[in-house]
Amino acid sequence: MLRPGGTVLTLLPTPAPRLLLVEADVDVSDALLRGLRRAGWDVLHAETGSSALRLKPGFGPDLVLVSLGLPDMDGRQLVARLTRLADCAVVAMSGLGDDARRTVLDSGALDYFAKPLGMRDMLARLQAAIGRQGAVAADSADGTCGQDPGAACAVGQRNGH
Repeated sequence: MLRPGGTVLTLLPTPAPRLLLVEADVDVSDALLRGLRRAGWDVLHAETGSSALRLKPGFGPDLVLVSLGLPDMDGRQLVARLTRLADCAVVAMSGLGDDARRTVLDSGALDYFAKPLGMRDMLARLQAAIGRQGAVAADSADGTCGQDPGAACAVGQRNGH
C-alpha cells in the first residue's frame, strides 16, 4: 500500500485466533472444527477434560470452548479449573439448555450458550468473548480490573463476575 508522500506501508497479517475445543461428541466436534477452521480459526481439539488440561505446550489458545457433557469430568469443574489456570477466555456450551447458565458463569466462563447454535451466532459470541477477555487483561495489567483506579485487583478477578 502506498502512503501519501510515496512511503510504502506494509500490512502484516493478523494471526488466526487460537481455540481449544473440548467436545466429546464426534458429530458435534467435526461440525465445529470444519466451521471454525473455515472461518479462519486455528483449532486444537480435546475429547476429554483431562486431555484439555494436558494441552500441548506452546499452543496458548485465545479461547477455550468447553462442552459441559464430558465423559471424564463435569464441564463446570473444567471451566473453573481453566479460568484459574489459563490466561484466555473460556466459553461453555451445553445441550442442557439455559438451566446450566448461572452455575457455569459463576464458575468463571465469560459466556454460555445452549446447543445447537448457528455458526454465525457462535462465531460472533466467541469473538466477543475474546474482546471481553482482552479488556479484562488490560484492566488487570493496570491493577484496576475495570474498577475505580484506587481499587485493588484480586488475582483472576473478572469484570462483572
